[in-house]
Amino acid sequence: RTRVRLAATGHPVIDKKQEFCVHVLDERRLELQSVAGEPVTEAWESSMGNATLCFPYDLLHTGVLVPAALQVPLLLLPSWVLLATPWIGGFLASCDSPDLCFRAIVIASACGACAGVVVAAIVRCVQARSPSRLEERLKQFRKHLLQRNPHPIACGRGPTRAVCFAQLSELVQFFDDFIQQRNAYY
Repeated sequence: RTRVRLAATGHPVIDKKQEFCVHVLDERRLELQSVAGEPVTEAWESSMGNATLCFPYDLLHTGVLVPAALQVPLLLLPSWVLLATPWIGGFLASCDSPDLCFRAIVIASACGACAGVVVAAIVRCVQARSPSRLEERLKQFRKHLLQRNPHPIACGRGPTRAVCFAQLSELVQFFDDFIQQRNAYY
């Protein structure tokens, strides 16, 4: 089972540094389970927060175009190609000592592995700092609202503060792919 950590939910029990298992129910729903595999039966509700995959699941299930677990071997490929070139092949063939040839192979592999780790770490940092799809959508919605009303002002309490149905409908349509079947509570 895939393990996750939940954070920034605003719920004291959930925000503890504990791991949970996640069971996929369908393409839109997950079931939160204890590490032992038992479904969480407590009514934990939060409208914010994030779930982060735990190691090593984060390597297997995350990546820009390819999961990170496949990126590293692909980054090691150049070191093996370098070993296969005639220049390196000629060097290894002219080696008097098999021990020297073995050292050259180990050094080339270590250099490729280090390059792979560095690139994977850089990709990870870039992904962590890039905004989520929801953050991007919120930014688009703010921009949309400011285009319609460039200088918003606060309104007084009472019926003038009410939100009309058309505004709610527009909000729901704009964020529909995030809301889907979720409920709303205050």
